[in-house]
Amino acid sequence: MSTMPNDFYTCAERQEAEEAGYALVQALETLGVLLTDTEIMSPCVNCSPNAGYRINLGNVRADEAREMTRVFRDLAASRPKVDAE
Repeated sequence: MSTMPNDFYTCAERQEAEEAGYALVQALETLGVLLTDTEIMSPCVNCSPNAGYRINLGNVRADEAREMTRVFRDLAASRPKVDAE
């Protein structure tokens, strides 16, 4: 089994994932969805170069999931319907 060199995934790739994850968490917070257990996960040692960093949104309790669902459904219901062509 081969391992990837330490610089296989660059710091810039991790920074990009951190910025994207932070922006997502901030956007969700504006909707009232609070994610307090997020983290950036490095690609696995045996992953392809296309695997990239992963944004883990953390563990969610059932009551939190219900509240997030309510927020998303309310948001979807308030948006104008778009006809599919």
